Amino acid sequence: MFFFGSHSDELLVAPHETRVGVGIERPSRYTAEANATGHCLWSRESFTDSDPHPNDTRAWVVMLSLLASASTPRPSAPRARASRERDTAKKATSASSREPREWQSAFAGLAAGCYLGATVAGGLAAFPPPASASFLDDMQEPSIMGLKLKERTQEVILETKAEYINQDFSHSDLQGAIYTEADLRGSDFSGSDLRAVIFSRAIMPGVNFEGSDMQSAFLDYVVLRGSNFRGVIATNANFTRSDLGECDVTDADFTEAVIDRYQAIGLCETASGTNKFTGVDTRESLGCDYLKRYEGSGGAGKVAVTKGSGTWGGGK
Repeated sequence: MFFFGSHSDELLVAPHETRVGVGIERPSRYTAEANATGHCLWSRESFTDSDPHPNDTRAWVVMLSLLASASTPRPSAPRARASRERDTAKKATSASSREPREWQSAFAGLAAGCYLGATVAGGLAAFPPPASASFLDDMQEPSIMGLKLKERTQEVILETKAEYINQDFSHSDLQGAIYTEADLRGSDFSGSDLRAVIFSRAIMPGVNFEGSDMQSAFLDYVVLRGSNFRGVIATNANFTRSDLGECDVTDADFTEAVIDRYQAIGLCETASGTNKFTGVDTRESLGCDYLKRYEGSGGAGKVAVTKGSGTWGGGK
């Protein structure tokens, strides 16, 4: 068994345990001396106790301490040179891999600078204007109908659940006014600016809207039966779930208005004329040529009735 010491010039040889009286043979020490050619010459020195002790712990403690303090052998010169060459190649590879990235970054910076310069020189023409709600922009302009309106006395008009039966609101500036759930039956709004007015859930049968501008108005869930819409502009207005039965829509423009299908079909039965301000045909704005009543599944507008209809199992 061999144990290397803390220095490369010492070697301890531990022979097999051979009992000598009450002790064991102690390891011998070999000392290395380098000669002129660089080779090591080993000489033996005695490492035995003159007074052997019955306990052999001392010798083993020495050997174990030498083993624990043994240093890692240094790599040979060829191996160290190969390691340095690998490190140099790795650094060269990483440097070459970075070169395309640096070139791309430089090119991107140059392109960005050219684009910015062209944009500034062009008067910022490449940037679009900020987005905005078009119907709010339209409200800032006078109505295309050239309405003659009374002077507005209130900046904010909030008349929720108000009661104005048979009232005269003709030629009024009511842009953005709120009349939700109001009772306005029989009232007169003719010639008024009703853009973006909110009439949601109001009661308005027999109301006169003739010649008014109703663009983007909210008339959803409103009772409008028998009302007058002659010559109005109601583009983008909302009539969802409203009652439009028996209304006069001559010369009205309902382009892009939201109207329930069966209500639009009813309006198309009497719709006619062309709006003089927009030049739009009333029937075309309602889509009358594309609307068709539901005629059932029996064909020819009739539902086939047989003897067993309505009876469980077909009457058999």
